Amino acid sequence: MYMQAQAVVDVNDTDFIFEVLVDTSGSSPHATHICILSKKDRSEVQDIEPEDNSIWDPSGRKKDFLERDFIVEDMNFDGYDDFRLLEYMPAFAYNANYYDWIFDPSTGKFSRDTLLENVYGPTFNAASKQVIYQWREPGNYEHYGTDIYKYINGKITLVESEENIPDYSKGKEEPDYTTVRKKLVNGKMEKVK
Repeated sequence: MYMQAQAVVDVNDTDFIFEVLVDTSGSSPHATHICILSKKDRSEVQDIEPEDNSIWDPSGRKKDFLERDFIVEDMNFDGYDDFRLLEYMPAFAYNANYYDWIFDPSTGKFSRDTLLENVYGPTFNAASKQVIYQWREPGNYEHYGTDIYKYINGKITLVESEENIPDYSKGKEEPDYTTVRKKLVNGKMEKVK
């Protein structure tokens, strides 16, 4: 019988213990289960079997694992911790993909936020209650921008963007840039000066 090598990483927040089980056999470690326990009595609150993912082996590198692969923080700014699991890290790290789970206080459980999952490699600014995505176009790293999102009526919503488009048409070594700024106005993204 084949036995999978397992690593278990415990992550604590105020109310929960997250036990992340990682299959370390083979060349591609991946999380197989996320068991969420009550911090009060260690009773199981929820067991999540994540979709395909590719993470680093956490053995001997828990700090790195908690900064990149499995992150617990309030992602929708409602005062409750949520969490995300790295789906995979592409060669160009600006566009890291995560699976995101948001805590629902009415059920006491976590549910996937597939809209937030479309914001690759986000940073969360609790002071401004903004989710910020700084991106670069794969294959054309000089084409870059920043998208700013907010939670509106419980949904992640793009509210502002800035895109810097390189222009090499004048034959220069360094491009001139056209900057396009947009803001959410009456439910639509519109160009602003």
